[in-house]
Amino acid sequence: MKKYLLVIALSVFGCAQVWAQDIRSFKPVREYSINAFDLIAAGAIDLQYERYLNDKSSYGGALFVRLSDEMTDHLFSTTAFYRQYFGKEAYKGFFIEMFGAYRVNEDYYDYYYDDFCFDCMYQPEVRNQSDFSLGFSVGSKLVSNDRFVAQFYLGVGRHLFNSAMNEPLYARFGIHVGLRNRP
Repeated sequence: MKKYLLVIALSVFGCAQVWAQDIRSFKPVREYSINAFDLIAAGAIDLQYERYLNDKSSYGGALFVRLSDEMTDHLFSTTAFYRQYFGKEAYKGFFIEMFGAYRVNEDYYDYYYDDFCFDCMYQPEVRNQSDFSLGFSVGSKLVSNDRFVAQFYLGVGRHLFNSAMNEPLYARFGIHVGLRNRP
């Protein structure tokens, strides 16, 4: 009986050593990127940060700020996400993402006043509306020389609180280019 307990104790100790070495050998990888699609098409800047938890999952955040009001009514948003990668190699390939986003839109309301007069008044009004969304995305990441990163993704989320938003869904898409930083 003592022999079995000794074998079990040594097995557990050996497995713990192997797992500890695996955890200690992982070096965190960070990526910084910009959404080229939003920069060119929407006149906005969308910066993204991603940090890997291991070679198959990561978390991160994105910040969107509109610079020009020509193309979109989307003013500002912050997004937090978690990604799970399914490629054969570490840190790249096909991924599925779960995200939460806080978004501020600029909406236009038109008022028409009659007040029993002959000269009626038309008055447009601009209001900012905000909402929180949850959703999923799918995408792929390509890596060159273990340094340059290009990724594209497409996803959809649902606005949770503000029923007055013009659209009930939140689209998340982009073509990001950036750099990977290894410690």
